[in-house]
Amino acid sequence: MYIAIAVFFIILCVIHFKISSKCARYEAICNGIPGPKLLPIICNFFELSFNPEGIYSRFPELIKKYGRVFRIWLGPSLHLVYLSKPEEIEIILGSTKYIHKAEMYEYFEPWLGSGLLIANGPVWFKKRKLMTSAFHFSNLNNFIPKFNTNIKLLLKKLEEPAGGESFNVYDFLTLCTLDIIVESAMNTKIYAQSEKNNRFLKAMDEAELAILKRGFSPWLHSDGFFSKSSIGKMFYESVRLMHDLADSIIKMRKMELSDKKEESSFENKNTDSILQDRYKKNITFLDMLLKYNEDGAGFSDVDLRSDVMMFIMAGHGTTTWCLSWAMYLLSKNPNIQEKMYEEVISVLGPEDRDIEINDLLELKFTERVIKETLRHYPSVPFYGRTVHENVKLPGGYVIPANTDVGILTYCLHMDPEIYENPKEFNPDNFLPEVCAARHPYAYIPFSAGPRNCIGQKFAMLQLKSILSSIIKKFRILPASDAPAPCPVTVLLFKSDTGVHIRLEKRN
Repeated sequence: MYIAIAVFFIILCVIHFKISSKCARYEAICNGIPGPKLLPIICNFFELSFNPEGIYSRFPELIKKYGRVFRIWLGPSLHLVYLSKPEEIEIILGSTKYIHKAEMYEYFEPWLGSGLLIANGPVWFKKRKLMTSAFHFSNLNNFIPKFNTNIKLLLKKLEEPAGGESFNVYDFLTLCTLDIIVESAMNTKIYAQSEKNNRFLKAMDEAELAILKRGFSPWLHSDGFFSKSSIGKMFYESVRLMHDLADSIIKMRKMELSDKKEESSFENKNTDSILQDRYKKNITFLDMLLKYNEDGAGFSDVDLRSDVMMFIMAGHGTTTWCLSWAMYLLSKNPNIQEKMYEEVISVLGPEDRDIEINDLLELKFTERVIKETLRHYPSVPFYGRTVHENVKLPGGYVIPANTDVGILTYCLHMDPEIYENPKEFNPDNFLPEVCAARHPYAYIPFSAGPRNCIGQKFAMLQLKSILSSIIKKFRILPASDAPAPCPVTVLLFKSDTGVHIRLEKRN
């Protein structure tokens, strides 16, 4: 027994020596970047142990104590999390040299494969170039009919709690946005708004939670340990369910398009023009990828699934939480809500009709409301990059090579040196002249630079469609008999208690 204890002690000493040596080398390069005191072996683990309130509460405390640039050690890896001037953030996000996603993004790979969100190097460059055209403004108009169909069902569902007690509006919005994003991605209906306990939605929530827990639990970083853990088993089962659905839809869609092409070829030699006319009002993200394949893109079925999964994962939760927070903020700011209602009526008119893309372009104040919501509650509260060379910051600090860099969006957006009265809800923060006077990297809800969100125009159109439709039909009132939102960060900026409001039908 004594021998075992001695061996264990020696192993700990070796681990401590290796970590301490690496820390010393990095500290020498960093040029004095401040941070919490390092503890033997565990380093700063307890500073960032799994805590869903982390970025909302813990990181502002660390910034107040150590400044906008500080370092965190988690075992043998240096995680430099900084919130400095926008000029410093621009050095990382604005450069084509630092486009490699941080280590934590690798945990998405079993789910998202080589999708655009986590791909790096030549794979990323190729996909980014192809998919940029898929989100060209001329293509976005194809998605508007899908918005209208699902929004009508949402409005009908919201009539049930209207005029009654407070309710969690997130529960309604998440089903609508899931229907929209899946139909836009794969031209299939999963009827999330019509079915209770939707398995696809549950699988996505479980997969996201598992990834976050893994990221802040060093013992789960190993693929072997993670796969055998209960959280790992839940993750892989959730991924399997989502992959099975996507695979079946992709297979079916390829057969449908092939049959239509054969039919058109038999009727007329001008097949491509016929297909273009036939599908131009019903095109989906998957259809675009399949068209790229016909043109020689060389996507495998796994590639197609990865990119479709990326589109759904990136576009669902972000939109849902932005809408939820927007409705909460509007309930607390009736004057702003009324101004938005007046704009909606002036553009859309009082009658019931489908929204068109030109309507959405005219909703300028509504867009400012959404942007201000994303300043208060950025859907993605942090971004991560890995730098593979020493990077000198304007303040004199140096980020060592092979370091993960974290950018805390929420803390940036709440910086009083950038935004006067940052906790006040003020859509005028996004008047054109105000934006022009602000550094372009002072507001980054969709990231920025070469790896910014490729679907941000799609997201904004969807957000404006849903929010304007709700405002047109209902008055949003604050909850009086429900818990206040409890902001937490589980990959996305969420509320642990939901987002409760009341609705009142307009005359």
